[in-house]
Amino acid sequence: MKILRVTSDLYPYVLGGIGLHAHNLSIEQYKNGCNITVFTCISKKSDVLPLTVPYTILNFGKIIELCGNTVCFNMFRSLYHNRRNYDVIDAHSHLFISTNLCALVRRLGSVPLVITNHGLRSQNVPKIFQELYLRTLGVWTFNSADKIITFTEYERNELLKIGVDDKKIVIIPNAIDTDIFYPNPYIHDNFTVIWVGRLSGGKGLKYAILGFEQYLINHPNSQMYIVGDGPYYHDAVNYVSKKGLDNKIIFTGRVENQDMISYYNRSDVYLMTSMSEGFPRTLLEAASCGLSVICTDIPQLIPIVEKCGIVIPKKNIRAVSDTLNYLSSDVNQRKLFSQQGRDYVGKYNSIKQMSHETEQVYFKLIEENKYKI
Repeated sequence: MKILRVTSDLYPYVLGGIGLHAHNLSIEQYKNGCNITVFTCISKKSDVLPLTVPYTILNFGKIIELCGNTVCFNMFRSLYHNRRNYDVIDAHSHLFISTNLCALVRRLGSVPLVITNHGLRSQNVPKIFQELYLRTLGVWTFNSADKIITFTEYERNELLKIGVDDKKIVIIPNAIDTDIFYPNPYIHDNFTVIWVGRLSGGKGLKYAILGFEQYLINHPNSQMYIVGDGPYYHDAVNYVSKKGLDNKIIFTGRVENQDMISYYNRSDVYLMTSMSEGFPRTLLEAASCGLSVICTDIPQLIPIVEKCGIVIPKKNIRAVSDTLNYLSSDVNQRKLFSQQGRDYVGKYNSIKQMSHETEQVYFKLIEENKYKI
């Protein structure tokens, strides 16, 4: 099977769940015998060394970027001329212009199009513009696809609310490689928290820092890793430095995905303070490594968090502090969350299972398309 995967972001050039999802899915499907080409829009000046990958990358460059979205109209010509040279087109996130272009090409007559929804709303755009986009170009993009893959029942219902055709939607849970992310207890004396993500407003970083700072008052030997980079990096580092907490709140900067296991394994709790999310891989990685989870009340994440941790309100410093206090004082509760989280992710969020289910969607569309030509 020949797959054309289209994703504006691609790991390792861009850190984030969408690019990593596209990268790992491409590798897994290559193992299953698929031939994969990835169209992407990454900076040609990137200082990240390219990985040796078993798939072909065609990079259209990052010339203009609006609210985190690369304007990549130069991709359209290649999409149009290659619209029938593959068995299926697999585009990631309706929020990217690259996916809008795939929808247009499908309307003009291409092989079947699958769109994977990585979260309905952006953290980088004001709400009023998001709602306008979703009910116009967004729903048009979704309904241009033959199938839409989404990760949860909640997201499926959100798609229905904006007018997406129910018959097009397939639920396939997000996934990770549980053979890579596994518990390997790191001997450490201090209770340790890990926060992972892009250092931006939508991730609620300040509530993580202020909540942990409050928790430290009565637990001065604890530590927190903040993993990632982004626009708030320097402000956050400066705040922590002024407070004299450099040895308590440790900023790692960018960490490659294959190196994340070492940080998870030396931590006790994974803290996520986001305002909104799709279905973050880092939560699955942490749970697979046996960490207890503290997560803000994002509807589609509550079912898994309730298995392996505690749900807290958004923008609530006191809730962060109190929940850290509870988990740090109850080892047995952490052990229970650890086992339940590992079991749940292994059963429902394996990348092998996700890859297989995704390929079944492709095969069915390809078979149906034969009778339409």
